[in-house]
Amino acid sequence: MGGRIVYIKVIFSKDGMSGVFNKTFAMAREFNKAGVDYVVFNRVHDGVINGVRFINVDIFWSRWFVFLNKFFRYLPLVNWLNHHGDKYELIYLRYPLFDFSSFMVGRKNWNKIVTEHHSKELLEIPKLSGNRAVLYGQYICERLFGRINLSKTLGLTGVTNDIVKYELSRISNSTKPSHVFSNGVDLNDFKFKYPNGYFPKKEARDCVQFVFMASRFCAWHGLDRLWNSLIYYRSDTPIVINIIGEVSDELAPPNSLDGNVTIRFHGVLKKEQVAEVIGSCDVAIDSLALDRLSFTESSTLKAKEYMAIGLPIVGSVPDVDVKGLGPDYKGFFKVEVNEDRFCMDDVVHWYLSIFNSDHYVDMLMRARESVGWHSKVEKLIKFFDGELIN
Repeated sequence: MGGRIVYIKVIFSKDGMSGVFNKTFAMAREFNKAGVDYVVFNRVHDGVINGVRFINVDIFWSRWFVFLNKFFRYLPLVNWLNHHGDKYELIYLRYPLFDFSSFMVGRKNWNKIVTEHHSKELLEIPKLSGNRAVLYGQYICERLFGRINLSKTLGLTGVTNDIVKYELSRISNSTKPSHVFSNGVDLNDFKFKYPNGYFPKKEARDCVQFVFMASRFCAWHGLDRLWNSLIYYRSDTPIVINIIGEVSDELAPPNSLDGNVTIRFHGVLKKEQVAEVIGSCDVAIDSLALDRLSFTESSTLKAKEYMAIGLPIVGSVPDVDVKGLGPDYKGFFKVEVNEDRFCMDDVVHWYLSIFNSDHYVDMLMRARESVGWHSKVEKLIKFFDGELIN
């Protein structure tokens, strides 16, 4: 490893890490091709694996007082930056929330840092689960000091236009260099649903299979909105809703559903099982309530996977890559939510209309090509070289 740019992220959780690491390796492959080093601070691995430098922070903390871990959580990262930052022209950092150890970052490193943002931090913190006093303290610190840190950086990126605008507004500097770097996938990991361009036509009474997936369904996924909408479904076309992931008792479906509606709960599945279920479906459901997080765009990893496979998508806000495909792209249906429900009959009508069009497969192939890491990383490096690196 010896690139001129380094990408750094911090992962403190030990749970459910297989999916996180799969995304890490896919992203790292393209970064490595572009000459970018990839470093992950975590609590599981240590050493270089598949082109990724893993640094186990538990090893670092074994040499320090435990209480420091509560107030200076990112000290291992700061220590690494102060020892290795000099050899890089640019440090691309997935933004961690404010931590007091950030006061120890030298000015020469701040002048090289570009932060990557995946959420609107001050809007998301109050919605997190955990000790309310701790979250309140985190919110206050992020509001007071986080913006100061952001103002010191060289530039920033966000996974949506929405988030980029939000971060620039936090520091009251609309001229700071910024770029939209949305989530992506390695297209080699996903088999396209219609490789030969063939697809069977559907009649109005043919069954339509939907898939809705999350590791654990939360408020912004909008599962409650789906249940509310299914109560009013009256179309003659039978539909099957495949639910993958953990669903709490509070989100149980209603009992009064039309006979044309079938719900199948698959629970938490392994990667191969997930692929099998998705492969049998016609339409994917993305998050139905991102507006609850004040989002007007999305960039969920699941949506990218659906697009790579070749599934049209239903959601409450459009994916940023869908918007990039232009107004003529018909593979996304934005539901109109009113009183926490939408018209499922309209969703099925939309799907049948696009599925029976002559350009259906070409349209989905165009969407697939838009979500690959290769083109995304290529554009990011052009941003770095064109606007940030002298």
